[in-house]
Amino acid sequence: MSTTHIKSIVGVWTKTSNEISEPNYPEKISFTENGLFQAIDKPESIFYIWDVGTYEFKGKSKILISCANDKIVAYGIKFSKNKQVMTIKDEHQCNIQYHKSN
Repeated sequence: MSTTHIKSIVGVWTKTSNEISEPNYPEKISFTENGLFQAIDKPESIFYIWDVGTYEFKGKSKILISCANDKIVAYGIKFSKNKQVMTIKDEHQCNIQYHKSN
């Protein structure tokens, strides 16, 4: 895994985009240095595609994320120059944007 990408993703992120196709992605998510992530403040009535699991970078622009159904899915990923904004592109070409909270 790229050390630069790991350092960029570690922390708590808050969703800032509002695309209709993305309600099942967590509003707040935490990524750790050891390849784990967890949705934060998950409402009981919402099914999140990403609840808790693992992640792994594949090159500079792909990330593998284990989903709630235990399937590992490849997503496109890019960070802003200041590493404070992360955009993940799903298989439907939906952009899910997060801003670093900490």
